[in-house]
Amino acid sequence: MLSGKESDATVTGTPRAFAAPLALASGATVGKSPPGSVVGPGRNGSAAEEATPAGVRGGKPAGSVVPTPPSPAAAVGEIVVVVEIRALAEAGVAIVGLEPSCLLTLRDETLVMGLGEKAVTIAKQALMFEEFIARECSAGRFQLTLKPAGRPILLHGHCHQKAFGVVSPILEVLQLIPGAKPELIESSCCGMAGSFGYEASHYEVSMAMAEASLLPAIRKASDAIVVADGTSCRHQIADGAGREAIHVARLLASLLA
Repeated sequence: MLSGKESDATVTGTPRAFAAPLALASGATVGKSPPGSVVGPGRNGSAAEEATPAGVRGGKPAGSVVPTPPSPAAAVGEIVVVVEIRALAEAGVAIVGLEPSCLLTLRDETLVMGLGEKAVTIAKQALMFEEFIARECSAGRFQLTLKPAGRPILLHGHCHQKAFGVVSPILEVLQLIPGAKPELIESSCCGMAGSFGYEASHYEVSMAMAEASLLPAIRKASDAIVVADGTSCRHQIADGAGREAIHVARLLASLLA
């Protein structure tokens, strides 16, 4: 992680002042870092950029990161993360992440790993990107000037977001877009479930789950912008519906006035 020294924050070239200290989890960088922030080196230097969806079964698609089952090495990695960001959390710095399954690990799995009070402290400061934006806007510490999207917006919630009750902040942030009336797709798991749907032996089950409600809803709204924060969800939508779903951060970035 790199320590931020700049006096303001820049999101895709547009200066935005942050009053609250911020750290970006998931190794992502949004322009310059605000005062007291810590950011990671992000793919291609931007939190809004991501790998092109690749419908690959039975293996890891090029240019993407596929979640894998927990391993001893992964557990050690999580412990290292907790140690590194403990001081930030104790100082009241928000730990912000883009990928639900990664960020929400700090509010779930790390609490049962025997890491003690430091894990609890970090969990209290761990926020999804949209939770942070919604909180700061509501408190009057941050303002987004956005252009209308000009199209309907469909939202698919990641399973971790549904489990932790953090789908509402995405809708709240999407409603900052002038004239937007985002619609939440009533769906269960997309069927990809991390690396589950990439395995050839799970293909039929994976696609059956997606076809239960998610993919039909997307096909029906052929002109809609599809928002999905989960990497595996976006791959499933691209593979099953031939549509590009985007992270809410990318949508907001594209609409900055």
